[in-house]
Amino acid sequence: MHAITGLFGLRPLKPFWGPKFAYIMKARTTLLRDLGGSMSPFNAWAFIQGLETLP
Repeated sequence: MHAITGLFGLRPLKPFWGPKFAYIMKARTTLLRDLGGSMSPFNAWAFIQGLETLP
């Protein structure tokens, strides 16, 4: 029965559905698309190390 419904024991949160939630999700995805994800400190350090080796 779980594979048929696709919910696997979870129930969607109906109070969060609606235009307010849709607006919040649109704002978050647009911001992430425009700015990109944040880089972790180790990845930033590795990136700088790689830049220093370029001529």
